[in-house]
Amino acid sequence: MSDFTERYLSIAEDCGFDHASPLDVSTLQVEAWVRDTCAEDKCHAYAARSKSVKRRCRSTNTASSSR
Repeated sequence: MSDFTERYLSIAEDCGFDHASPLDVSTLQVEAWVRDTCAEDKCHAYAARSKSVKRRCRSTNTASSSR
């Protein structure tokens, strides 16, 4: 595994993710309805989760940049 990949997996762990692993993004299939639902914030979780992750990871990202 590359140093780049290991660094970002470590950042994910520092930010509180339970699991993180490399992903071949060419295997992803984007579905328009999911994007539309998130844009409308129908579950009312997007903004709250986004703010929580930014707060939790703010110091981690600063510290990780020196790794």
